[in-house]
Amino acid sequence: MTLKRIALFLLTLSSAATSCDKDEYSALNEKGEFTLPKLPYQYGYLQPQYWSQLLYYHHVKVHQQLIDQLNSYISTNSTYTSLTLTDLLIQYGTTDSNISRYAGGHYNHSLLWWILLNSRCGSSDEPNDNLGLDIESQYGSFSNFQTDFSNAAKNLFGSGWVWACVKSGSIQIKTNSDESSPLAGGDCYPFLGIDVWEHAYYFYYEWDREEYIDSWWEIIDWNMVEMFYEDYALEGKAVSV
Repeated sequence: MTLKRIALFLLTLSSAATSCDKDEYSALNEKGEFTLPKLPYQYGYLQPQYWSQLLYYHHVKVHQQLIDQLNSYISTNSTYTSLTLTDLLIQYGTTDSNISRYAGGHYNHSLLWWILLNSRCGSSDEPNDNLGLDIESQYGSFSNFQTDFSNAAKNLFGSGWVWACVKSGSIQIKTNSDESSPLAGGDCYPFLGIDVWEHAYYFYYEWDREEYIDSWWEIIDWNMVEMFYEDYALEGKAVSV
């Protein structure tokens, strides 16, 4: 561990969040002009796995920039301004590269914030209920699914996302480059994803993408993920944000 990592780790320990408060899931369902969604928790909530300063930058700078770019792009197109974010992606995410990038990035990040939970706050280590059973049925075990998902993220060349999504009733692991989403074109309905852009981890994990991915599994809100799976993805519907 580098001196920088040691210093950041000690700072993280000294400023770790003590509250397990997380907002109830709700969706903005905006059209025409999109705004940065409020995080459902404080910036220090995900420590020590995700440093508060990194989360702040990721949310306020990176996510906001994608929203600004999306609003600027769609502002002169009345067809685009009449659609929700999910409709933009489903209808135009495969034919318009700017919709793929900007709407995809906004959707990816909006969904990501909801599926995270502080590791001290009571979530199980793996999914239960229908999601756990379906993963076991399709992958043999949760461990097999976790290995396949992690390997997809660790081996992704360049920047992008890895998602678990539902297509034709089957759970698939999708690797998407840039900010594109598996929701584009209604191809696959995502319910669990990891951001593998360097802006998501470098400031704390530096070049160690593998450690970032391994730590990410410790902050999954499986109750939320199971709800997104059963109520949305499994029903062939996009999670609203």
